[in-house]
Amino acid sequence: MKQWIGFVFLIAFFSQNSPAQTDKRIPVKGICIFIDYPDAPRKVSTLFVDSILNYTEYKSPLINRSFRKYWLQETRRNYDVQHDVFYYTAPQPSSYYKNLQWWEGINLWKDALEWVIANNPNYDWSKLSKWSSSDPFDLQYPDRFQGAIKSVIILSSVFGPAGLGAAHFPSWTLSNGETVGTIQGSILQAPWHPTINLFVLFHESGHSLFNLPDTYDYDASSGGTAKYSLMSAQGPDVEPIGAPFVYQHRWGFIKEPQAGTHTYTLPADGDTIVVVKNIHDPNEFFSLEVRKKTNPGNSLFPVPIGLLVWHTDLKVNTHNTLEQGTRYEHYKHSVVQKDGLRELENGGPEPKINSGDIFLPGDVFSDKTTPSAQWWAGENSGLEIKDIVIVDSNHVRFTVTISDKHAEHYEEIVKSKWKLISATPSQGGYEAQKAFDNDLSSYYHVPYGSKRPRPHQLIIDLGEEFEISEFYYTANDNFSPPWEGRIRDYELYLTVDTSSWGLPVASEQFFQTEYKQYQLINPKKARYVKFLALNSYLDDDRTSIAEIDFRGEKVISSTVEKPSTTDKNSSIQIYYNHKNYVLTLDRLNEGCRIAVYNSTGSLMLQLQPTETTIRLDLGNYSTGVYFVSVFDSENRELQSKKIGKMN
Repeated sequence: MKQWIGFVFLIAFFSQNSPAQTDKRIPVKGICIFIDYPDAPRKVSTLFVDSILNYTEYKSPLINRSFRKYWLQETRRNYDVQHDVFYYTAPQPSSYYKNLQWWEGINLWKDALEWVIANNPNYDWSKLSKWSSSDPFDLQYPDRFQGAIKSVIILSSVFGPAGLGAAHFPSWTLSNGETVGTIQGSILQAPWHPTINLFVLFHESGHSLFNLPDTYDYDASSGGTAKYSLMSAQGPDVEPIGAPFVYQHRWGFIKEPQAGTHTYTLPADGDTIVVVKNIHDPNEFFSLEVRKKTNPGNSLFPVPIGLLVWHTDLKVNTHNTLEQGTRYEHYKHSVVQKDGLRELENGGPEPKINSGDIFLPGDVFSDKTTPSAQWWAGENSGLEIKDIVIVDSNHVRFTVTISDKHAEHYEEIVKSKWKLISATPSQGGYEAQKAFDNDLSSYYHVPYGSKRPRPHQLIIDLGEEFEISEFYYTANDNFSPPWEGRIRDYELYLTVDTSSWGLPVASEQFFQTEYKQYQLINPKKARYVKFLALNSYLDDDRTSIAEIDFRGEKVISSTVEKPSTTDKNSSIQIYYNHKNYVLTLDRLNEGCRIAVYNSTGSLMLQLQPTETTIRLDLGNYSTGVYFVSVFDSENRELQSKKIGKMN
């Protein structure tokens, strides 16, 4: 069930806490062709095929939801998908097609579409739904399939030329001028469930209709997301990817709590979920949903009702073989297993899906628990989930606490004064200045065949001095190989003086993705930046940078007037060491007063120093934002600074 190209699970992030409209029941009209073979004739009736595709109330001992009802329910009643069905007999026996490579075999699917055109001259192709720029399939590339038929299903009486099932993006233009951007092929059974069922059809349509990624482990070394997700190839009737799927399309009511304490009561499998995003990277987030075993899609859920927590990182753009759970080797969508045993990833005891995965009354999830609520990069999320209560058979209540944003998450540094000092020579039209021109559609590009040895280098003058705490990189947004030099390993240097660069402040790697990526660094004063691309993915000798960004605070020297002395200019310096929580104040004036306040304005500390330099240990202070101010003898504020205390 691997796709033709890697799937990118794309999400648009809109305004906070705004409920999306639900129950739209947007009609989607597609076409289905049932292919049988001379040696494998169709054994199901036309009424049966029409029923399992289009009848919302169809149900049998083997199939508890039709295709139409499944997606109507799982899209929170927003998509109503129906298909016109045609029947076609392949010209060759099934064994002939099984021996073809998939890219040759799926030409049979195109032949079937052409047969429908030739033999049904009065069929109205214009009534079929088409992809448009407003569709949520691919929000980052809205024109990718524009005008193509939205849903094309190929059913088969036996394994098709692509095997069990597959979704592809062939970009065909048919003889009648219609285009096919997405197409899926399926059989009506799975090897582990030999009777007729719709699992493969549901799974492949998750790809072709909604761009959902596979969530099973391709090398079978782990369980992926197991029976919690339709996309893990584990059962005939499970939910697609739960809360992340709802969030992808902004269906229902999305609660995105900000700093503070919030209490939610969620209905089981309802329209409301809770999402907590990484302040540095909105493409990484936790999503919380309530599931109930007796609801459709949850027959395999391990408890009667409970809280299921997902950890999503959209930057992951690799096959699902990264079960290690480390910063660079983790799934795109992970189930946060409450007991921390990680049976799904590690193999573990049977059954791999069990009650230890679900958050129940008495459980707590935070940066200090196992499993941890930390982000994949290792920093604290500030999230705490506790006080879980099963209200009744359909609702769970819980409390979500989120700490204040840390003080070093400053605004992005404006690029109007940035100047290029030097760079590895670029390809024409892809000059180095395009790495910081605020335009993601342009990028700096060291070309293919460049004779310049690694590392490729970019040096920039920021125009002013800043205390920098965050670095961001965005690669080009090409969505097919070779991605033109997306950087893997890099080094970053900062300095106030280009005479000495010192050691790198960051020596890390990026994901192979077009999404903006971040790296936190120990706050450092700098005016000049040197960025080294050590290599690129796929051993590409090119390097590309669509945009680099920094967050930091402008360094301002404060000139203080001292009326009592002839020297009326004295620069007070305030430094804060984020590693040992030591606050240093230098060049203090005689008779001055120092005050430290918390984020609510409460006075935490006040003193009158007797020396020009003092050091204050804030190690015992609680996590949060603080403000330190220096006043003169007449209570005039001379200097102030915002600082952050993190665990």
